[in-house]
Amino acid sequence: MGFQGKEYIEYAVHLNDEIKSFGIEKKALTQAALRAVASRAYYGAFLEARDYLGLQNDRQRSVHGVVRDAMQEKDRKIGSNMSALIKNRTKADYRSHESMSGKEAAESLRLASNVLEYIEKQLAM
Repeated sequence: MGFQGKEYIEYAVHLNDEIKSFGIEKKALTQAALRAVASRAYYGAFLEARDYLGLQNDRQRSVHGVVRDAMQEKDRKIGSNMSALIKNRTKADYRSHESMSGKEAAESLRLASNVLEYIEKQLAM
């Protein structure tokens, strides 16, 4: 079987655990790791949701928005989780002038886990 989005979430959990062992002298490394956690958590949830919905990338429209909107239609809470994940991922990947907090990284992991749990429950029905 090919790559599954949940592997990104598992990696983000591992990376978040590693962050806890970084010392204050490694602040730049910690910032990079926190950003990676938020980004990978989002992409893990996104890929799982995209595959669950049976969507493919469309060059005409951002599949990210399509996935978010489709998940919102299926379940409002999960759609909100996807929106919050997008917000954190955008900060992590594009707003280098802003610091990413451990709280934001942990929130991304929690949200991604919620999305994954929802999908797994739906597939088990």
